[in-house]
Amino acid sequence: MGKRGVSVRLGGRGFGLTLGTSGARVSAGIPGTGIYMTKKLSAAGAGGGRTRVSTPPVPEPAAPKPEPGTQPPTTWLATTILLTLFGFSELPPALLGAAVTGWVTWRGYRSPKYVALKEIRAARKLAGTNAGAADEAVRAAAARAADSWTVQREAAAYFVARDDLNTALEYFGRAIRLWPGDPRGVMLQACAVADEAGNFPWIIETLEPHVAAMRPDESDLDVALLGAFALAQVVVGQPGIALEITKRLPLQRRNLTTPLLVGLCVRALAKHALGRKASARRDLDRVYAADPGFPLLQRVEELMEAGTAGQFAPSHR
Repeated sequence: MGKRGVSVRLGGRGFGLTLGTSGARVSAGIPGTGIYMTKKLSAAGAGGGRTRVSTPPVPEPAAPKPEPGTQPPTTWLATTILLTLFGFSELPPALLGAAVTGWVTWRGYRSPKYVALKEIRAARKLAGTNAGAADEAVRAAAARAADSWTVQREAAAYFVARDDLNTALEYFGRAIRLWPGDPRGVMLQACAVADEAGNFPWIIETLEPHVAAMRPDESDLDVALLGAFALAQVVVGQPGIALEITKRLPLQRRNLTTPLLVGLCVRALAKHALGRKASARRDLDRVYAADPGFPLLQRVEELMEAGTAGQFAPSHR
């Protein structure tokens, strides 16, 4: 999750599909060779009686307001400076006000949450020369501000940058539990990290309490989350649960978005694992009719021929 939106990546080493606020793109490569390509998916052409494919952006939940205690008290600092200037020039009583606002400013800069964020950001620079000390500094900072979703998310981002993905997931889990508003955006980000780590049980455990409240008929973001949840169930060997989840997706629509095409692919995998091969083939035929070049289509075909969905999972780190 960044300033421009949120995204989630499905797939493994050598192949991946990324869904996000800017649309969808596929990446493929041969591990260890440096050969790599990426392509943004576009809508299928009209005509020929094909189902149309659209790729609207996944709606991002409204970001919560900045958490109290995490922002620098710049307004109080400016007020203190102005009152001090007035006090020394024409209004000596203003010095009393400057003393009060100065104390508030000092308290703001000493806020445990603000200090923790500064320490985590400083650790990013330290990690280049002393990674162990930087990691410990981040853990200590996050522990001192354990009630701050902002600090926990910042700690998660730090460990993602350090490529310690399972540790990052611990902090993502805390941030999600503390999140003051709609947590779906940060959940989508965390699921992408869990997928990269091969930690599909984490996806299931994190999303399961929220699955019942999701409304895939109204939100492509919910479609993406339910698709990630269903895929995780297939990978861990629960195709029956995955199939029940995909029943909630509006896959009967004629205008299929990219997340819905992914949902059809996941449903096909679940059906194939349950022995319903003819029905699985019909789902793939719908994907083919919508977009014969849909990258996930060939990958699902290969998995079905291999008789396993486990190859979807990247190797655990």
